[in-house]
Amino acid sequence: VKVSKAGYFTSGKFTQAHLSTSDNLDVQLLPKTLIQTINPTVANTLNFGECSVQFQPNALVDANGKAISDNVRCYAAYLNPLETSNATMLPGDGRLIAANGGASLLKSYALVGVELTDSKGEKVYLHPQKPAVLYLSVPNGLTLPQTATLAHFDENTGMWIEEGKALLTAGKYIGNVSHFTFWAVGNTTKFSKLSGLLKDQKDAPLSNLNVYVYSTTQGFATDQTNSSGQFDGLVPNDEDLKLVIRDNCDQILHQQDLGKIGADLDLQSITVKIDNQYTISGNLLDCNGAPLKSGVVYILDLNGKTLSTQKSDNNGQFSITLSNCKLSKIQLTAYDYSQPLRS
Repeated sequence: VKVSKAGYFTSGKFTQAHLSTSDNLDVQLLPKTLIQTINPTVANTLNFGECSVQFQPNALVDANGKAISDNVRCYAAYLNPLETSNATMLPGDGRLIAANGGASLLKSYALVGVELTDSKGEKVYLHPQKPAVLYLSVPNGLTLPQTATLAHFDENTGMWIEEGKALLTAGKYIGNVSHFTFWAVGNTTKFSKLSGLLKDQKDAPLSNLNVYVYSTTQGFATDQTNSSGQFDGLVPNDEDLKLVIRDNCDQILHQQDLGKIGADLDLQSITVKIDNQYTISGNLLDCNGAPLKSGVVYILDLNGKTLSTQKSDNNGQFSITLSNCKLSKIQLTAYDYSQPLRS
C-alpha cells in the first residue's frame, strides 16, 4: 500500500490479505522539513541531527540531466528504527532485494529520508557521475559490524534495495548514494513467516490490536490484527524472539517467549484477556434502504485513531468486539466504497 501527500515523504507498507476480512494498516507519513537551501555550484554539507550529506560541486541536475545553478531546497528527516513509537512511520516491513537478487530481511540501525527541489518545487537529482556521501548516526548501545548493508526504499514496490555497503567510522556509517529517497543502514538475515489468531476470553476475534515481535539483536517487527483477529509478518531466523500484544493505550495484554525459529510458524489461537470490552452490532443500509453488502464500518476514537474495522456481511450486518481502554467517547463511520458514500 503506497501512501503519498504533498509536504510529506512518500511511504507505504505491506499487508497480507485474507479472504472475507478487513485488514488494518497504520501508515504515518514523515513531514518534509526544510533543513537548508544550498548553492549547487559549490561543495555543500547538509546537516540534520547527527546525520549529514556531502555534495560535490555542480552535482545536482534536473529531470533532463541539465545542471542546476539556482538555489536548491533540501528536505530531510531522521528515524530511529529501533524505537517502537516509530513503527507506523517506518517504510516497508524490511523486505529487501539483495545485490545478488536474493530475498532477505533488513534490520535497520538508522534510517533517513532526503529530498531536493528547485525554487519551483520540482525534484532535483544527483548527477550519475557525482554521488553524494551519506553519514548516518546510529543509536547508542548497539554492537555494530564494521561493514553494513546500505539500502534505499523503492516507493513503487515497497521493497528495500541493496545499493552497496557502508563503513563504520567514528560512530557513523558512511556510504555513497546516487539518488534520494529513504535510505537505511543495517544488517540482513534470512527470515520466516510468523502468524497467529487473537481471541478474547469469550472466543471472539480481536481486531486492530498491535502485535510486536522483539529480537535480542534485530529490533522488532510489528503487525495489526485484521477483522478476524489474524496477524502475520516476517521475523528473523535463529534469533531469540518474544511476542508482545498491546492494546490501543499501549498496555501489554499478553507476552510470551518464542525462542529461535527457522521455518514458518503458525501460533494458532491465542486467548487474550480484555477489560472494558463491549460489542457494537448493527445493520448497514444503502440510500434505498436495502442491506449494504460488503460495506465497511470504522470505529474511531475522538482523535481519529482507528480502534476497529469490519466489513458487513451479505445482509448488511456487522458485529465488532473491542476494548475501549481509555473509556472515552467513540465514533462510528460506515463506508459504501461502490458509490463512494459514507455515513
